[in-house]
Amino acid sequence: MKRFGRSSVDVTPSWPVKVVGHAMRDSLSTGVHDALECHVLALDINGKKACFMNTDLIGVDKAFADAIKDYAHDKYGVDKALTVFSVTHTHTGANFGMSGFGNKDEKYEKYVFDKAKEAIDKAFSDMHDFDKVTVLKGDVIGFYGNRNSLDKPGDPLCHIIEFKKDDEVVAAM
Repeated sequence: MKRFGRSSVDVTPSWPVKVVGHAMRDSLSTGVHDALECHVLALDINGKKACFMNTDLIGVDKAFADAIKDYAHDKYGVDKALTVFSVTHTHTGANFGMSGFGNKDEKYEKYVFDKAKEAIDKAFSDMHDFDKVTVLKGDVIGFYGNRNSLDKPGDPLCHIIEFKKDDEVVAAM
């Protein structure tokens, strides 16, 4: 049996934080332009479980990622090697202890950890059958661009994973 679950939670702090990635900014945040989110995809394929998570953060340290893996393993039996925690590397969130950005915001880190656990719980509690997976790729102009240097063009390549049941798309990521 092949099953998936997905969820999304808001991880935007409700209090002012020091925004990382802006060396010239020394003041706290003054409002929200766009919400910061945490997305989870949970898979259970013939009893083998995996958990993929992406969160709007600049980065996390190993201890934080390991704690997420421990949670998914202890509560849902997910192999720690099959728990993937990635970040968007946004420069509009609070610091998670990355070097060069000052002190870690421990209040925000605890908040995100609690919200990440909530997202994992939601994904595993609302599982759906699927029988086919399709992977697509293409350029997404104007929405995304991974540019690793100012003198290089952005990479607009985007991958989409579609989960299907009876040839109908039931979810995509």
